[in-house]
Order: sequence, then structure tokens, then C-alpha cells
Amino acid sequence: GDSTVFCFNDKAEQNWKCEIPNSKIISADKISSNSIAVAVSEIDNAGEIAGNKTDIVVINKSGVKTVIFSVDSRVKNIKCHNGIIAINTGNAVFYINKEGKLISKYNSKTSISGVNFLSRNKTMLSEKSSVVINAIK
Repeated sequence: GDSTVFCFNDKAEQNWKCEIPNSKIISADKISSNSIAVAVSEIDNAGEIAGNKTDIVVINKSGVKTVIFSVDSRVKNIKCHNGIIAINTGNAVFYINKEGKLISKYNSKTSISGVNFLSRNKTMLSEKSSVVINAIK
């Protein structure tokens, strides 16, 4: 199957829809009022995620999608703040800008369940038995 992202206006009327063929949406977040980031993985004929690759796709206010970054891992979730996208793979967090340039990477010895931004330069990472405040360098 295909995944579809819809954009509605404040009157609940559909502005556009963006289809992402043969994929499953893993996570999505708003980058700005003009764009969103979506983590997508390819699916097989049975509808299951195929392989470990995840693409980070930016969709602009017109519904145009662009793959900006790929990770050779399954992504648990993404979070965006002030033009920065945090990509959580469970054992690492990649920080990229909205153009897809890698800014920083954090590796963990335990499982990371979630990422929250404290500011443009700091995130709070929920790990298995602790919380880590990480400075984005």
C-alpha cells in the first residue's frame, strides 16, 4: 500500500494530498508553518516494513515532497524544533537541518524511547533507566 499525507485548511477543506508509494509512515512532525518532516520506510507486498532503511521526507506547503536524508536503520520517531530534525533510531539520534545536512549525532549504550527539544541546541532523551540532556554540537 501507499501512505498519504493530507493538508487541510482551517475550514477542514483539503488543500492537497501527497502520496508516498509503497511505504509506511513511521513518524511525522511539523518543521514550520510551511513544511513537515515525515519518516517513511518501504513496505513489502504483505504490507510489512522491508529492510532497515528509513527516509526522511520534507513536504512543503504545496504538497511537494523531497527526500532529504536516509538512515540505514529503522526509525522510532522524529521531532522537529526551529528547523532542526531529531531522528531517533533507538540507539542513536541524528540531528539534521531542514535541508538534510547532518549537524550532530548522539550514540547511546541503552535504548532511547523518545526525544524532546528543550531549545534549539539541547534535547532531553528518554533512555531505558535515565534521562539525558544532550547538547547539539
